[in-house]
Amino acid sequence: MFERKLLRDFDWWLLLIALLLAACGLVLIHSATGGEDRWLYVRKQMVWLALGFVGLGLLAYLDYGRLARWHAPIYGVTLLLLFTVAALGHTVMGATRWLNLGGFRLQPSEFAKLGLIITLAALFARRYDERTHAATLLWSLAHLAVPVLLVFLQPDLGTALVLLALWLGMSLAAGMRRVHLAAVMGMIVVLSAGIWQTGLIKPYQRARLASFINPNADPLGAGYHINQSRTAIGSGGLFGLGLHRGHQSQLHYIPEQRTDFIFTVVGEEAGFAGSAVLLGIYLLLIWRLLRIALHAKDELGLIITAGVATMLAFQVLVNVGMTLGVMPITGVPLPFLSYGGSSLLTSFMALGLVLSVSMRQRKIIF
Repeated sequence: MFERKLLRDFDWWLLLIALLLAACGLVLIHSATGGEDRWLYVRKQMVWLALGFVGLGLLAYLDYGRLARWHAPIYGVTLLLLFTVAALGHTVMGATRWLNLGGFRLQPSEFAKLGLIITLAALFARRYDERTHAATLLWSLAHLAVPVLLVFLQPDLGTALVLLALWLGMSLAAGMRRVHLAAVMGMIVVLSAGIWQTGLIKPYQRARLASFINPNADPLGAGYHINQSRTAIGSGGLFGLGLHRGHQSQLHYIPEQRTDFIFTVVGEEAGFAGSAVLLGIYLLLIWRLLRIALHAKDELGLIITAGVATMLAFQVLVNVGMTLGVMPITGVPLPFLSYGGSSLLTSFMALGLVLSVSMRQRKIIF
């Protein structure tokens, strides 16, 4: 009886939307990968999809309130994983972001998003009566600073920006004073300018930012990604060239097209119409998340759901923006679509956390 009452408020639409996006991702990964490797990557993604479905079910089953009581161990494990990456991580193209675990690689910075959502929500909920105090702001910034710094040093600028974005969204949901948040954002801008001058930004990151301003300055180097991405999306026209018929995608002119640049496959092969439908599905996903947030029974559930909604919405905005050339290239994956087990698993587990909030929006009366 207890479980039946919980399932009464299970958001089946949210689950169906996520599975639809993941299914689209499998099709796009197949199209974006050439040769005999097509099904290899699809099968790998399907394994992570199955794990993600299990992770979603587990977090939906757990009471999010009880989970938040474990905020200290969760935060500790999050930092431990990030420190382990710094010491023993696998390096690819100058970035140390992965842990080799047997036959697969794990990206702890993806799971840091989920850990930070749980622990920040617990912090804001504990200090909810003091949410407008400067001390609460400082505590949340101190909580955020260590994971962001560790991720930034990998270097992974995109994920560091996602962590900052979800902190801002959760702070707004917690009701913190906007003047305080504006002051923090101003300090971040000043700090970013200082980091740029000190040389902490890697040369390839500088080149990416420069190519965003003027991609034609180095069309075969830093500007190559943006130019090829724009060409692919523009060639799709209104209805696209058809699945497996995209010139740029099938001839592999676009680097990382099954991961960070998978939206170019949508634009070229499904056209403007297909891209609009896909973005409409994402809007529907965010709307369901916001609906759950508004119906949450307590501040903790509201803040958790706001964090997940901010994380997913920001990643969609940045990923699509960088493929269109209206945002710098930062290596942020497109949720549920981009190839990558850690990202897919984290996204489904985040939805499981939201479903836990949805299932417990009403008090159980025995």
